[in-house]
Amino acid sequence: METNTLSQSHNLGTLIAEHRANPKAQSEALLAGWGLVAVGAVFALIGLFVSKGEWPDLLVAAVGLPVALIGVVALVKRQRQRDLCVQLFTNGFTRTIGGQTVAVRWNEVAEVWQNVIQSYRGSVRTNTTHIYTVRLTDGRKFIFNNQVDKIAGLGAALQQQCAEVMLPRAREAYQAGASVVFGPFSVSQAGITKGNATLPWEQVEQVELRRGVLHVRKKGERRDWAFAMASKVPNLPVLMALANQRYLQ
Repeated sequence: METNTLSQSHNLGTLIAEHRANPKAQSEALLAGWGLVAVGAVFALIGLFVSKGEWPDLLVAAVGLPVALIGVVALVKRQRQRDLCVQLFTNGFTRTIGGQTVAVRWNEVAEVWQNVIQSYRGSVRTNTTHIYTVRLTDGRKFIFNNQVDKIAGLGAALQQQCAEVMLPRAREAYQAGASVVFGPFSVSQAGITKGNATLPWEQVEQVELRRGVLHVRKKGERRDWAFAMASKVPNLPVLMALANQRYLQ
């Protein structure tokens, strides 16, 4: 089914943005795949032609074959992702890969995780890897990473759109006296909880995200009362909105 027809049948609304396969990642995957195939083939040929039935040479050939196979798998995966495309709509998104398109409405999303990994050489940042995982209420998962062009913008938009749907539900549950769970943290009228400890709202100094870590500070203390990697906290924008709205009152 074509993307336009699928989006209409799922009532996804107006197209907001489109993200296709990352050309740089595609080129790197192509080079890496053929490189592994070449290296594996060289090892295999050297081992087979030089071998006189001796184990060291046969071992070289045996090592070359799986290396080449890994390269072939990488090339097949790269070929499958050539048509990769994620379209964001006002009411949901579509993802196309390998000729198959799936449509998802924002209200079908249960959790969104973000994982931003920064690599450094000394004090210089050399690379940033973005991974966004979307889990639906039926258990299906979608993973978006640097294979998608402009992945940071896609991740921010995914979280924002999902948060706009999730926040009213979370706020309603909070006001009804329920505890709203965000991985290792939970938020309720009693305060913010991690593990068996709860920090009452009147004692909360700050809830802040810095360098991929969520920090919770208690009034009068310099050290964190609790912290967790952002990658371990689903629906982080919803947690931040609930917490900041509550402790700033």
